[in-house]
Amino acid sequence: MAFALQFYTLWINDMAEHYEDIIHQGRVVGRRLVVDEVPDVVVQTRIARDDFIERFTPKEWLAGQKLAQTDANLAMALAILMGKPDGMVDPSSPRVARALGIMVQLGVLTPARAAVIGAV
Repeated sequence: MAFALQFYTLWINDMAEHYEDIIHQGRVVGRRLVVDEVPDVVVQTRIARDDFIERFTPKEWLAGQKLAQTDANLAMALAILMGKPDGMVDPSSPRVARALGIMVQLGVLTPARAAVIGAV
């Protein structure tokens, strides 16, 4: 008695499921549902721009804004971060690291504060 299996993949609510048809002598004689592992979850690291700004103390943010008027690198880094049309910032992005690094170089932030602000 020989059996063959056919596979169908079905994605429902982030669960991978597939049916296995059990075929005997060219006919489907049964079907069983097999649930696969749930796909890896992608961690969302983007936060609202307002939430990102609130990671700074008012003095830190004001000092950064004032220095951005005279430091072109900081002005450009902050403009790129704050000008995103979707209003979201990814604290783990290289652009955030660059902006925070410039603020450390200019004495606005300590390296420890920059690490806290840029934490995911």
